[in-house]
Amino acid sequence: MGDGSSLFEKIFFVGGKGGVGKTTISTSLALSKSKVGKTILISTDPAHSLSDLIQSSSSDEIVNISENLDLWELNAQVEYDKFRDKHQEDFRLILDTSTYLDETDINQFLALAIPGIDEIMGFKSLVDLVKTGNYEYFIVDTAPTGHALRLLFIPEILDQWIKQIAQLRWKYRQVQKSFKGQYDPDSGDDMLLDLKKAVLKMRSILKDSNQSQFVIVSKAESMVFHETLDLKRELEENEISINSLVINNVMKESDSEFCNQVRAYQAPWIEKLASAFAEQNIIQVPQFPIPIKGLKQLTQVAEQLDLIN
Repeated sequence: MGDGSSLFEKIFFVGGKGGVGKTTISTSLALSKSKVGKTILISTDPAHSLSDLIQSSSSDEIVNISENLDLWELNAQVEYDKFRDKHQEDFRLILDTSTYLDETDINQFLALAIPGIDEIMGFKSLVDLVKTGNYEYFIVDTAPTGHALRLLFIPEILDQWIKQIAQLRWKYRQVQKSFKGQYDPDSGDDMLLDLKKAVLKMRSILKDSNQSQFVIVSKAESMVFHETLDLKRELEENEISINSLVINNVMKESDSEFCNQVRAYQAPWIEKLASAFAEQNIIQVPQFPIPIKGLKQLTQVAEQLDLIN
């Protein structure tokens, strides 16, 4: 750690249907990992419910929340604004030399909200943080299933965008060579090269089970079961390794008739989930009597997740 060569131990992406308790499981997993290595908990969920869960103030900056554990509620729009401000002149140079846009058109283009750019910049910011070598574990609390799946396609989307810009630059290169006999790379080319390197790193992170794995959070319920299987299938089709399935809010045995009825309802769905995830770790987290809030209570959940590695 430190020189960025080995990068990190692992990134855990925590995903699942909305309302299954991903944020609770993400935070608890981060607490578990912080016992063995420097860990950062990252939220990519625009709702940013992490601050409320751990009972701290919200911040776009990285903050320390306990020993060996930092929190980053990543605001992708803020990260894009930083990237755009840093590279505004590079974008302007590319557009000025490679298109027929005048200054007014270029200014309007730079002010546009590019679809999906917030997710792309969010992922790129994660990659940049990984490259610092400051952490051994990265726990990423993703937004509900659809958002988590879009993470998988970010490298391809960004790669296509780079290729389109590169084609514009190629025409510019040919003109330069015709008039000057050579082409001198500029800061616009440097920016595209950096983005290309980020794409390659994104792909390597997602495809390498030694670098990243998914932890799927589910519940023993009909609707959640089917969406969980959809997420599993999408991950497998994209060759993304699934580390564990966490079945949340499992009712314990009790003398209460109500609790036993809930347990009886959950039993067949737990069995179905166990069958579908026979090749993964399966962890059952019990239903707690009151909503989990604060690091002290989250530690109780963290103890259930020590087997995730």
